[in-house]
Amino acid sequence: MDDAKKILVVDDNRTIKMLLEKRLSAEGYLVVTAGDGREGLAAAAREMPDLILSDVDMPIMDGGEMVSKLKASIRTSRIPVIFLTSLITKDEDKRPASGDNWYISKMAKPAELLVAIRERLALPPK
Repeated sequence: MDDAKKILVVDDNRTIKMLLEKRLSAEGYLVVTAGDGREGLAAAAREMPDLILSDVDMPIMDGGEMVSKLKASIRTSRIPVIFLTSLITKDEDKRPASGDNWYISKMAKPAELLVAIRERLALPPK
């Protein structure tokens, strides 16, 4: 699977991280995980993922600070991000038309998350 897209999942909740890794792997994505923003920052620089799926509220370094640091680096500035957060409801999901970060509720159905990932990666739906 040389053409498989790589997704970095950054979340301090081990269960969420495991579930996302299992689901995304089953869909054919290569998955790398990190437990907080600091680990995510290092993993992004090392792995150069095609997309980052990150929690917002994490210890040590939150998702927003991690992404600010990624965007400040020429090497990682173009990696697209989807924030997966409990801070918004499903009805507030934000998918801007521009290249800005996307936000999707942790309450979203797995199929909705997969659609958002494919849209963000600009892949045709399966």
